Order: sequence, then structure tokens, then C-alpha cells
Amino acid sequence: MSFDLYLGSQSPRRVDLLTQQGLRLRQIIQPIDESVLAGESATVYTERLAQEKARAAWQSVVANLWPLKPLLTADTTV
Repeated sequence: MSFDLYLGSQSPRRVDLLTQQGLRLRQIIQPIDESVLAGESATVYTERLAQEKARAAWQSVVANLWPLKPLLTADTTV
């Protein structure tokens, strides 16, 4: 299957939003500890998780010799 980008997210909503825009995705799910660090603000927390997901997902791309495509990661908190 051909795809447009890698998605380093488990969010069904994110998948829905992107596929509604016509994008074809390849999800890369990596185990990331999503614990909030002591004193960490919501902004810093979500940015840190998105960066950790990006690093882990990109390592999978490289390790598996997958084609180079854009990688999207994100995180939210409530």
C-alpha cells in the first residue's frame, strides 16, 4: 500500500481527521512513558511527548529501511 506520511500517534481522532483530508497513513506506534514529570506544565509535557514519539517512530523508519516520508506526531492533554 502506498502512503503519504507516517503517523506516530494512536489517536483514532487524529487518524480520522487526516484520512478525511485524503491522506494515506502508516501508523507507527511506539511504547512511550506518558507520565507527567514533576513540575511539568501542560505545554512542556505535550511538546516533550510529541518529540519522544517522533524520535522513537523515526528510529523505526531507519531501522526497518522504510521509505523516507514525512512523520507527524502530536500529543494533547486535558
